[in-house]
Amino acid sequence: MINLKRGSGGRWCPVLLFLGFMLILFSRRQAQWSSPQVWSEDGVLVLAGFFKHGWLSLLEPVNGYLITVPKLVSKLSLSLSALYYPIVSTVLSCTFAALVCLAIVLAPTRLRGRLACAIAVLAVPSDPEVFALPLYPFWWASLLLFLLVLWREEASGLAWRLLFLLLGGLSSPVILLVLPLLYVRAVLYRRHPAEWILALAATVISALQVYYMVAGSAGGMPPLPSLLQFTLPVFFGNYLLGSFVHIIPATAGQGHGLLSLWLASAVVLALLAGWLWQARRDTVAWTLLFLLAGAVALSVARVDPALLQPGLVGPRYFYFPFIVTSWIGVQFFCISSEARFRTLLVLLALLVLANAGMVWSRGHDDLRWSEQLRSCRMFPVYSIPVHTTGDRAHAWSLQLPGAACQQVLQADLLAAPRRWTGRPTFPLYGGDRSAGFARDAT
Repeated sequence: MINLKRGSGGRWCPVLLFLGFMLILFSRRQAQWSSPQVWSEDGVLVLAGFFKHGWLSLLEPVNGYLITVPKLVSKLSLSLSALYYPIVSTVLSCTFAALVCLAIVLAPTRLRGRLACAIAVLAVPSDPEVFALPLYPFWWASLLLFLLVLWREEASGLAWRLLFLLLGGLSSPVILLVLPLLYVRAVLYRRHPAEWILALAATVISALQVYYMVAGSAGGMPPLPSLLQFTLPVFFGNYLLGSFVHIIPATAGQGHGLLSLWLASAVVLALLAGWLWQARRDTVAWTLLFLLAGAVALSVARVDPALLQPGLVGPRYFYFPFIVTSWIGVQFFCISSEARFRTLLVLLALLVLANAGMVWSRGHDDLRWSEQLRSCRMFPVYSIPVHTTGDRAHAWSLQLPGAACQQVLQADLLAAPRRWTGRPTFPLYGGDRSAGFARDAT
């Protein structure tokens, strides 16, 4: 059973924590709540798969691996209401994210300052791409895998750990990153059978993810010169200055902006070295260092770091590196006995918060999902626009048979028939051309 104690004394109130996390999640993606939309692969792949294959679509990989939690969120939202799918999926996605943050606080891990660690997840200094959308709960589910390798070996909770393993492992390739750590734990804590059970279960799940990754396309390594030149400033410099410098290395040349990122990365790396020296006998330190290096490796295995910028391009690839860096900062603060180090860490934390504040939320155009879905039932085939950048000019298309739209509207549990019958519809496939909606179906 998960321990609800917050440490040396007292108890956190899970309900108040959950509500607080939901409030922060709302603040990071306000536009998705006030004008909910369908986005990118969630529309053109996940929803299209459910319309075509139903529940069997859960077994179909997206971008080279299984994403079970996001698909469950999407399918449950679609089953509740097709007409209100964007807002229902937003609520469920944020609920899952808030529960993950709750797990960070309440799970019996060796993390110090667990509430600060949970808040750091919500205050990650990048564009809020992975917040509030049903496609991205796998990023949040992956954090459950991090908790597994930080779990106190003497603590109980095998059922919870197996649940975390299933949710995270069947939703993300991060299972491959934590697998060796689970075996290290199994050897170090061999008197605890639960460690071997988790390691063996993780092996089976990893094999399944590898099968899909090999069968599909899951990225490729960028050129070595790019890795050597840009990995450190991009993933460590941007942690402190990304929103202030605001450059994409591949297009910025060797200007002052890139130099600033190098200097900022040197500061972060120096603090990491100081923390590792102080905590060198602590297995948590080496675990977090491994997770940080692995998180960066997973990102550069997908995309060239020279093309990344946390506020502009690929902000999701900064999610794990920035979170683990923040967790390390919290651990350093908690173990440091010197006032000067603690003061420096507080100042850097304020800089990180200011960095996050500049990209805290984002807006988007309204593609009018409910009206598009009502129109869809009037045509043999219809193209519903879904967002990819937030700009309607770059919208993708979800092509659906009109009969399928009619069917899901009739099965809608939240929308009465009067909400979709007798209402105005668009006269053309994909809606009003002058509004920049998606192209006609062919």
